[in-house]
Amino acid sequence: MGNLNIPKDLASDEANKYLADACAKFEIKCPPPQTTARLLDKLVGHFLEETCVNPCFIMDHPEIMSPLAKWHRSKPGLTERFELFINKHELANAYTELNDPVVQRQRFADQLKDRQSGDDEAMALDEAFCTALEYGLPPTGGWGLGVDRLTMLLTDSLNIKEVILFPTMKPQDERFLVSCQAAPSTTLDNIEVIVDRICKEIKEELNADAKKHEIVKLYDEIDAKKQEIAKMYNEIIKLNQGNNLPSS
Repeated sequence: MGNLNIPKDLASDEANKYLADACAKFEIKCPPPQTTARLLDKLVGHFLEETCVNPCFIMDHPEIMSPLAKWHRSKPGLTERFELFINKHELANAYTELNDPVVQRQRFADQLKDRQSGDDEAMALDEAFCTALEYGLPPTGGWGLGVDRLTMLLTDSLNIKEVILFPTMKPQDERFLVSCQAAPSTTLDNIEVIVDRICKEIKEELNADAKKHEIVKLYDEIDAKKQEIAKMYNEIIKLNQGNNLPSS
C-alpha cells in the first residue's frame, strides 16, 4: 500500500534505515528507540490497521516482530501467525508456537538488545522458558482473545477504560509530596537530594520522547528554583516544631 521495497534481510542496518526513512516520508511518528520491529509496527498501523473496519486477518508476520511464533514452513523470514482486526482494533492474536529451544533462546537474545536500547515492549530473556522447551514441547498452537476489546466492540465503546471495572489511571506526578510526607523532619540537604532525584527522573522520562524537549526546559527552570523550595520547606518544618506536615 505504501509502494515500498523493503530489504529482505530485516535484521540488517539497511532495512532499519529504509524503514526509518519510510516513516519520515509518510510523516509516521515513531519515538526512539527506532528498532526495526517498532518501525514495522508503525507502518502496519498506518497502512493496514486503519483499513481493517470489517473483520480482517493480518497474517504471516516477520520473525523479527514475533519472538514466540514458529517460522513459516514455506515463506522464509516469516512466521505462522495471524491477528484479527475489527473496527480498526486488534481483537485476537494467534500463531504456531515456537518449540525449538535453540531458536527461541536466540530470538530472546535479539529481543534483549532492543530492550536494552530502550524498547519497553521488547521481551526479556526467559531462560526458564528455554530450559522448559529443552525437555520437549509438541507442535502447539497459541490463541489469545482480548475480552476487554471484544466488550468494546459489542458495546460500541471508544475507550477501553469504559469497559474495565478498575482501569489503570495515569499516575499524577506527586513524587515530591509523597517523599516529603514520608520524612517530615527532612533536612535542607535531604530536600535538595529529593528534588534533584525527582527532576532527574522526570527528565529521563521526557527525554524518551524527542518532541518533549521544550517541556524539559521548563523542568530545568524548576531545578533552578530548588534552593528556594527547599528553604521554604525547611521553614515549614521549624514552624511545625517537629510535628507532621499537613496533607496539603
